[in-house]
Amino acid sequence: MLGGNGTRRYLLVVENDAEARGLGGLPGVMAVLTVTNGRLTFSEFHNNSFLGGTAAPSVDLPADYRRTYAGVDVTSDFRDSDVSPDFPVVGKVWLAMWEAKTGDRLDGAIAADPTALSYLLNATGPAKLADGTEVSGDNVVSLTQQTIYSNVHPFAARQDRFIEIAQAAASQVVGAPHGSAHALVTAMSQAVQEHRLLAFSADPSEQQTLAATPLAGALPRTDEPFVGVVLNNGQASKLDYYIERSVTYDQTGCSVSGMQLSTVTVELHNGAPAKLPAFVTHRDRLTRHNPIGSERLFVAAYTTHGSQLLGVTGNGTRLLARIGSERGHPRYEVDVTIARGETATVVFHLVAPKSAEPVQIWKQPGVLPESVSVTGSRCG
Repeated sequence: MLGGNGTRRYLLVVENDAEARGLGGLPGVMAVLTVTNGRLTFSEFHNNSFLGGTAAPSVDLPADYRRTYAGVDVTSDFRDSDVSPDFPVVGKVWLAMWEAKTGDRLDGAIAADPTALSYLLNATGPAKLADGTEVSGDNVVSLTQQTIYSNVHPFAARQDRFIEIAQAAASQVVGAPHGSAHALVTAMSQAVQEHRLLAFSADPSEQQTLAATPLAGALPRTDEPFVGVVLNNGQASKLDYYIERSVTYDQTGCSVSGMQLSTVTVELHNGAPAKLPAFVTHRDRLTRHNPIGSERLFVAAYTTHGSQLLGVTGNGTRLLARIGSERGHPRYEVDVTIARGETATVVFHLVAPKSAEPVQIWKQPGVLPESVSVTGSRCG
């Protein structure tokens, strides 16, 4: 994959976690990464409008994926192409969109986010922009997902700034001195473990090897106890920079039929400050009645294979859930609006097959770290 048997070319997409998507954040700046005998070069930098409305009708997708996201433009709008947290599917869609737009077939796809870039820049040292602005591990997250909306106007200039930052960071990483190799590997390892750096290969044999590693970013197929909570922004705002998340999986006992009773409690706090640019607090046409600074989120709980939803509440009020599935995991999604300064508490009540195995936790990357805890006792 690093060009040992001929040049390879990959689509690299940097996501913006300030607008949450299932994989992490809104697909943003993209570039083509070319690798020959281990040497990396970047070219063709674009903002996300380059693939914005591109359709990829020929891509082969799992049936459960198509059913679950039937109402979303996952294969016809790049901005919604990563609502799923399962990167092998997302990577395949990205490559199909790129080929539909350019006629060019690439060898794979790579996803990263600004936090992953911060780890890399901590290893290499800061990059500099043409105006002398320093892009470092300490500021790249806030620079690209918060302050840029206040400091750079209009929209077109902001898009150009995103590309300039991406080019500078890429050059800094590729040109890093040999002495930083160990630090870079450590940084990449951390990013991979947090699902912030992911890779997909269009070669089936290579992808099969990747699938056994965290680098693939694949939802695991398992019958063991499983919980993951995934957010998708519902109003095209950039307020997810301020969303604090905590998840508690509580094993509450046994049903009369010997099944495991449990709850998944999701607490979401909207910590947005009072004065923010209109672009950050944007509310699309379906949410314009909500107060400025409020955030609309689609909150999805991925649960154990064979589990069923008994009910779900939001701040004590019963909610209706959309039901889907991915890779054997039932998926229950609710629509939640959180006012600025407020906390929403969503509780999914579940019944699942009992198991002596430990609970597997799936964490969605975001700007702020997600707290996940497992409590209670297993059904004996």
